[in-house]
Amino acid sequence: MIFADSIENIPFDWSGQFGFVSHNGTILWNKDWSSNQLFFDGTWAIFPRMYGPVVDKGFNQPMDDLHHKKDSSNVKSNFKYDQGDYLLDRFSFGLDYKTNSRNASLHGFKRSYVGNFNQYNNYSFQPQQQTYLISYRSSNDKDTGGFSLGHFNTYSGLPDSTDNGIFDNRITSTNIFWNRSYDKLDTRITMDYFLQRYSVKHLLSEYLGTRFLTRSRYQGEIIWKINDSKQTSISIESSNRSIRTDSLYNFHWNKLSFLYSTSVLNIYSSYLSYKNEFLLNYGMRLDKKVGIIHAYLDFRSNHYPTHPYYTIINTFDNIPSHVNNISVSGSILLAYENNQISTTVVQSKDDNTFWETIISDSIHKIKAHRMIDLNYKTSSIPFLSIEANYRLQEPMTFYSDGIGSWIRLKIGSSLNLFNDYMLVDANIDFNRLEDRHNSSLINFVEMVPMVNYEKNNLTPIDVINAKISAHVSTFTISYEWFNLNEIVLASMSSVKNNFFKINPFLPSLGRQVNLSIDWQFQD
Repeated sequence: MIFADSIENIPFDWSGQFGFVSHNGTILWNKDWSSNQLFFDGTWAIFPRMYGPVVDKGFNQPMDDLHHKKDSSNVKSNFKYDQGDYLLDRFSFGLDYKTNSRNASLHGFKRSYVGNFNQYNNYSFQPQQQTYLISYRSSNDKDTGGFSLGHFNTYSGLPDSTDNGIFDNRITSTNIFWNRSYDKLDTRITMDYFLQRYSVKHLLSEYLGTRFLTRSRYQGEIIWKINDSKQTSISIESSNRSIRTDSLYNFHWNKLSFLYSTSVLNIYSSYLSYKNEFLLNYGMRLDKKVGIIHAYLDFRSNHYPTHPYYTIINTFDNIPSHVNNISVSGSILLAYENNQISTTVVQSKDDNTFWETIISDSIHKIKAHRMIDLNYKTSSIPFLSIEANYRLQEPMTFYSDGIGSWIRLKIGSSLNLFNDYMLVDANIDFNRLEDRHNSSLINFVEMVPMVNYEKNNLTPIDVINAKISAHVSTFTISYEWFNLNEIVLASMSSVKNNFFKINPFLPSLGRQVNLSIDWQFQD
């Protein structure tokens, strides 16, 4: 099923090295995800932006259609280079070869950054992040197949209370797939392999050695296209996860899924088997557009394997093997002329049995996470685009980010200069985060929610970011200012500052100024 895909990156630094994702209103953790056909086990990999812009942009997005209108080869290449404060140095390149029936691509990315307090320095010449992606797809009238390979090497300093810790994470992910069409029937076979070597020297790390995670996933699916607007499918999935710490732990589960969909309605159910347990997942989505109104309602109840932090790293007695999450979300969007108004409501809740086993103190029992989001966009004013957003949520739940309300205002403008040979874009982004608490937050080492017993109410955050870009043909040069408030105060030599913390275990965020060059090439 395709659900609403609202993604909000919450950074711990301005470079994109560390942070977390608020996905559809809740923190992403302990959930599998994908990018550019590659599969990621969500145990100790929950921040797509860490692995570069290609992975970040492709997060949980479907692959592009392989077939192109032109029956000719098309070669595109590009590079982007960023340089900024605190030794920020980012470089990405891409090479894509496309024909009507084939697609091959090669992408690379590297990031170096020490942070405004030298907190990410790894005291080596190795960049903090290196990413390499390669993929190939081929298609004829009936068959489509291909493979993707990604390698991700993260070696970064990570600030600790006593000394600078080290974050050492190496991932290799492989995907192989084959689709075949038979008139109204489509068949799909997918094989995913995910290998991770994870080692962290930090106060928050419960295990001081090196962890090895191996995950394999095999999927088979048959899709019957009843007509242009209706289809039904059945799929089988087999997953195996092996984790080695001091000992080797194996987890194997299977899933049988059914889906029926129309242009308005999606209904699915799946049966998950693990050892002697049989668990039911189910969900429904209504999606309807009438005139200027577009509305959807989504309900789902899914079981997820318990994170190994609770079963291997810290062994809890009588802990469930799976956690049941129930979520409901709904949205109404009105689009007329150059205006768009939308409201989204989300509620997500885990089975209390799981959290009550872990946290005996009733004060900290899990609550239902609730969020309402109001958004308005307009381009009615000449040369201006405006977006205003207000988010209100429960700040003291595990699935919030410790922020009770979030006000955002984005203003953008575009101008054509020199007889339309140059396009200049200017954007400014104002954010105010209020009703902040640090009672619950994400453990960025173990990558699970954690209770902070030294809870405090935090001061609101006001931050302004700005960017100006000049485009000439396929060449773009950009200048970015992050935390413009602090840049102005520092230039005035003011005793005041606008430093702020997102996570209490990490240094404050300050200012950042970046210069970037982006160049696209054809053939």
